Amino acid sequence: MDNHHLTIYTGVARKSASPQRSADFLNAAGKFTPAFDDISLRPPLVLRGVPLIGMPGICRRASLYSRRVRDAHMRPTYTRAAGFSLVELITGMSVFAVLVAIGVPAFTNLVSNQRIATQANSVVGALNYARAEVAARSVPVTVCAASSADRTACGDSTNWQFGWIIFTDRSGNPGVIDGTDEVLQTGEPPVAGFDITASQAYVRFGFRSGETLAQSFVIRPVNMNRCSITETRVINVTATGRVSTAKGPCS
Repeated sequence: MDNHHLTIYTGVARKSASPQRSADFLNAAGKFTPAFDDISLRPPLVLRGVPLIGMPGICRRASLYSRRVRDAHMRPTYTRAAGFSLVELITGMSVFAVLVAIGVPAFTNLVSNQRIATQANSVVGALNYARAEVAARSVPVTVCAASSADRTACGDSTNWQFGWIIFTDRSGNPGVIDGTDEVLQTGEPPVAGFDITASQAYVRFGFRSGETLAQSFVIRPVNMNRCSITETRVINVTATGRVSTAKGPCS
């Protein structure tokens, strides 16, 4: 082509000859397609059958009307899939199994010790409450083993499996709810898996010196195989009304 041509840079046409003569020449050659009559407003001229700049096989400089794309000859990149390999999975499961084997028995022992301690604290709290009511009411107060689950009457068993009853024991027979005796509080049965036994069926806190009888309670697990873990809890009530607790043997 002679010097009657258009030079394309970044979408702006630059005259190198008469604009009209250049456009007529290009139209006559049939190689370019003008988009506007006014050549100063025309967009970049594109060869027919040749892809735009930025398409595969062409310079990577993006044209005004096309997005930059990857050259056809460039090797595609591959992203490694996220996840675990079989070896990593087996290793993780093995570590988890070891932790479970160590942690579960230790957690079970912790729960058992916590439950027996909670039960002992509940009995100690009931005895201290009865002792405090003696000073507040100036009358004897008794804590007895309930005869049934409804906890309306005292029983004669030393096994406190139904809980207990706290009442004012000012009249009638000691350790029995009768006459003008008033029920002050009742206690729930032992937590599952534990028994409460006492040396007597009731504890009576007297208003005068010498009226309180010494008493002891033992809280132990029903399954004695667990006793080596939790041991027992021994609660003692002295003749002065003092309540104390300690760990005891499994015998």
